Amino acid sequence: MHATTPTPQPPQSCKVVIIGAGFAGLAAGTTLCNNFPQVSAIIDPDRQAHNFFCTEEVVILEASDRVGGRAHTLPISDTLSVELGCTWLHGLGTIEQPNPVWAVARAAGLMSSTPQPQIWWGSTFLLPGRKEELTKDEKILVHRAIEAYAAAIESIETKIKEKEGQQRNGTGVNDDQGGEKEEEVKVVGAALDAAWLTFLQDEQIQLHNHKNGRPSDKSNKGEATLELARAAWRWREQLQRAIDGCTSTHDVDAIARALYTEFGGSDVHAPIPCGYQKVAEALAAGPSSFSYLEEAPTACAPLNIKFKHEVELIEWGIDTRDNSPYVLVTCSNGARFKASAAIITTSLGVLQQRHESMFLPKLPEKKVHAIENLKIGVVDKIIIDFSGSHKKEGGEEEEDHNNDNIREESSRFGGRSNGGDDGEMFYEFLKADRGVVTYALLWEDKEEASSSEELPQWAKGIFSIRWGGPEFKRKGPEFKKRRGDGGEVEFDKGEEDEESHGNTDEFPTSLSLRPKYSQAVMWITGDAARSMEAASDIKVLKTIRAVFKKFPGIALPLEENGVDEDLLWKRVRIIRSQWGLNPFTAGSYSYVGPTGSPKDVAALAAPITKSIPSDDGVGEKPVLLFAGEACHVQYIGTTHAAYLTGKEAAELVLKEKSS
Repeated sequence: MHATTPTPQPPQSCKVVIIGAGFAGLAAGTTLCNNFPQVSAIIDPDRQAHNFFCTEEVVILEASDRVGGRAHTLPISDTLSVELGCTWLHGLGTIEQPNPVWAVARAAGLMSSTPQPQIWWGSTFLLPGRKEELTKDEKILVHRAIEAYAAAIESIETKIKEKEGQQRNGTGVNDDQGGEKEEEVKVVGAALDAAWLTFLQDEQIQLHNHKNGRPSDKSNKGEATLELARAAWRWREQLQRAIDGCTSTHDVDAIARALYTEFGGSDVHAPIPCGYQKVAEALAAGPSSFSYLEEAPTACAPLNIKFKHEVELIEWGIDTRDNSPYVLVTCSNGARFKASAAIITTSLGVLQQRHESMFLPKLPEKKVHAIENLKIGVVDKIIIDFSGSHKKEGGEEEEDHNNDNIREESSRFGGRSNGGDDGEMFYEFLKADRGVVTYALLWEDKEEASSSEELPQWAKGIFSIRWGGPEFKRKGPEFKKRRGDGGEVEFDKGEEDEESHGNTDEFPTSLSLRPKYSQAVMWITGDAARSMEAASDIKVLKTIRAVFKKFPGIALPLEENGVDEDLLWKRVRIIRSQWGLNPFTAGSYSYVGPTGSPKDVAALAAPITKSIPSDDGVGEKPVLLFAGEACHVQYIGTTHAAYLTGKEAAELVLKEKSS
């Protein structure tokens, strides 16, 4: 039986159509309809008054069955959810000029005005085949390698910013002056290669003068030292790939990387206690759904979102009957929508795959050039759950290892669905405590070069395993709503273990503990992540067990101590993200590649206009507008970049409407 193509339906008329219900699309819809005006007043205090749209005039087309895009807080049991996508706010800003996502979360009562920042737990660094920890000297070497890598990243950014400043001020050295011209850094990886060689030279001097100034002998010990340094440097490279979303640092434009900053210049990272997707649901629902807000505007209706409406074709141009711009959008289910303008928040990955067939006429050459020059990488999480909570009585499996069988418990949108009165259950992220244990896996050269059926090449891309942590959201009574002065919603923070504040994920620790949480998250990036996504769930599970065998220093959860290991692994399940294979994302987050430049980001974000004759002459009216995390040079790859560019596109439409 062959699938039939849905019969095209008569187009539904609206004023603006928005493609995508991630943070960019939701911000655009919220701005067009003036939902959350208190947030707009904070983010843009000089905002002009507009003739806003009502929610029926703005249609948001979402291909999936939920809001949030790459923010996905997935319930995995009655009391536990996990962040499969976004985890942190990257920079909070200030109360007066806040990160817009934080501002929305505060307005919706989902975060306080003093949110708990990310606590960086110390990592226990492990070597293959060794159950014991690193020796003191090994920890020192690993520490130095990681510090040297981080210093090299900072140096790249500093040099580029200094050069940019000199060029602006006209104080740079040029060839005619006969000054020494420093070699230009084009890609981040090349500068890191040079830093690695410098690090080796420095360490060789220190090693030769390690004992009473006498050089050490050329022995296997020296080779092991070099091997450990390589493993530590490789681990830090993998961490950098997760930070930047890149396949390799050799794939990242150095200038664009140097322009990136955390919001407000702050390096404070904060997870969202109830989960990132709840903020997206708040935007979709409108503030009137949050009855506990004292000044919630009752006129704000939920945004008009059409779920499971995958866009296949966007026709755009000028209607010759009245010389007005038009956009006609056709969905895979046959639904069609006609509007005066469209805001495209489709991910860069999907644009790269489908821009030629999606737009009629095709996009201008400059826009296509920008789409093809920018990059989007893959950063995935693999969740392993040893709790057995997915088992029925008698040991039968209630759910398979496949993610699709996990029951979605959160509404598509509808605000905070987990209580609202004192004493009711709210989500909280796991507190920083001694039960949160992070392992950093130091794969050696011989492991990197080998591959087997049991331990495929992609397994070496797993560089971090953390039991507990901010990716997990537990329901608990700790965050109770209470009234503060002026109607501000505040939260009880609960107590934290002060001992867990003293280290960072980047430095080795001597703390060896058995984790008390039964769930862990494993991070994997780049080509390894793509290969993991293509493997079956059973194959991924077998590979993870092989990784645990390869690193016997990884401790299993405390409550499982004494349980037969084979039985323990029979009751485990995995939940994993597959952002690369997801047809609605085709990647995790964006960056500027070696053939691109910051100008490509600006070109991607630029609206496409049409010349419209009028009594005053010929004017340019926006027809296709673009927004998303790939459309902001300074904040590329973040939810606040998506929010700000979605808002900016909507403001342009409103300006045109009010003129």
